[in-house]
Amino acid sequence: MEDKRIKQFVFEQQLKAEYWDWEEDKLKLFEHWEENKLRIFEEIYQRLKTLESEKVKLECLAIIIHYLDKNDLNEFIFPHIHLYGKYTDKRTLARIAKVLGIKEQYIEIPKNGNKYFEENQLAYLTHAQQPDKYQYPTHEVETFGTFDYSNFILINTKKFEKQSATVKRKRTDESLDLINQQILKGELFLEDILADDDLFLLYSNHKLQFKQAFDSYAERLAFKNLKDLTTGKYKLTVMYFQGKSSLGKSYLARTIAQKVREYAEENKFKSRIYSASSSNPFDDYYGEDIILLDDIRPDSLRKADWLKLLDPINTSRMSARFTNKQVVPRLILITNTQLPEQFFNIFKDEALDQYIRRINFCTILSEKQLGKGYEGGVYYQLSQTKRLFSPKVRNISAYEKEEINFDLEAIFSTDNQEGFTEKLLTQYLLPRIYPKTEHDFDFLKPKIITKES
Repeated sequence: MEDKRIKQFVFEQQLKAEYWDWEEDKLKLFEHWEENKLRIFEEIYQRLKTLESEKVKLECLAIIIHYLDKNDLNEFIFPHIHLYGKYTDKRTLARIAKVLGIKEQYIEIPKNGNKYFEENQLAYLTHAQQPDKYQYPTHEVETFGTFDYSNFILINTKKFEKQSATVKRKRTDESLDLINQQILKGELFLEDILADDDLFLLYSNHKLQFKQAFDSYAERLAFKNLKDLTTGKYKLTVMYFQGKSSLGKSYLARTIAQKVREYAEENKFKSRIYSASSSNPFDDYYGEDIILLDDIRPDSLRKADWLKLLDPINTSRMSARFTNKQVVPRLILITNTQLPEQFFNIFKDEALDQYIRRINFCTILSEKQLGKGYEGGVYYQLSQTKRLFSPKVRNISAYEKEEINFDLEAIFSTDNQEGFTEKLLTQYLLPRIYPKTEHDFDFLKPKIITKES
C-alpha cells in the first residue's frame, strides 16, 4: 500500500513520555515541561528539519502547548502540544510520523481539498475561532521564524470575530432545550441569565421562547401555591409599612424580605423576591413568593387588581401589559407615606373595608420626639387589622357616608430596629408564611415505629 504524501499536517499529543518515541534523556523534558518548553519545541523543529532537501524546505511551523483547556465537566485537560506544519513539497506521512516519534493516526491531514485547512488550523492554536475555549496569547506560539503568527491573527481579526460569534451562537442554540428545562424546573431565573454572557446571548436571540418558558413556570407555580393556600398550608400575609420619607421604611421592608428568603432557603423552600415597578408592576413577575411594592402609587393597579392581589384565592388573573398573570405569593410588602385607609381612599366607588381587611399587619415608622424637639431616632410600631366592635363612619362626600368595620390595632412598639425585626419575623410573619404542622415530622415516623416495635 502506497504511503500518503502530504505537504501540510497537524497533530495533537499529550506531554506524556508513553506517547513519544524519543531518546530517554529527551523524554525527561516532559516531566517539567514549563521549564523545558523551548527545548521541547526545538527538538520537534530539528526533527522536522531532517526531512528537508535542496528542493523541499519546511515552509511553515507553528507550535503551542495548551495547558488551560477544559473538558465538558469543567476539568483541566492534561497539557498537550498542538502543531501545524507545512513543507514546500510533499513528504510521506510515514516519514513525518517517524521523525516526530509519534504514531501516524495522531497526524491529521486536509480532506477533500479543504481550502480553509491551513487558516482554521493556525487559528485553532490560540482558539481564535472558539470563544468558549481559553484564549491563548499569540506570543505563546513558536514559529522559529518560518511564519509571522501575530500578524496572521491581526489581519484576520475581523473574520475570526465574525466566525467566533457564529460558533458561539450555534453552540448556545444547541443548549436552548436544556435551558428551557432548567427554567421549567425552577433551576434557572432571569437574573442568572442576565449575569452570564453565554446565557444572555442565547436570551437575546430567543426572547419570546424564554418568556414563554418563564410564563409557563410561573403559571404552574401559581397553581401549586394556590392549592397550598386553599388547603391551609400557609396564609398569605400582607405587610404594610407607613412613614414619611427618610425614616427607612424601604430599607426595613427589604431587610424583612431578605430574612424571609434566607429562612425559606434554610428550610428547603424555593424563595425569590420580586420588586415591582410603578408602571405595569407585574409585567416581569414570574412566580416569586415575596413581592415588594416599594413606594407604589395606588393607581399603579386597577382597583380590581388590588383585590385580586391581596386575596389570591380569587382565581382571576392580574392585569399585565402582554399576558394577564395569576399572582399567588406568600408575602406582600407595601411601603408608602400614607396609612392604608388614606392609600386606598382613591377608590371612591368601592367599600374601603374591602382593602383594609386584607392588610394583615402595618408597621408605622415615626420620629422619636423629646419634648418639642426631634431626638434623632425612629419608633417602630406594629399594628394588626382588627374588626371593630362598633363601626366608625367616614364622609365620602357632603351627602354620603360610609361605615368602616376594620381598623389598625397596636400590638407593640420599640425604638430598636433589630429587636423589632426579629420579633416581627418570629412571632407574626414566619408562623403564617411557613407554619409548622405535624407533617413536618413525618420523616420521624418510621424511626418511632421501629423503636416501639
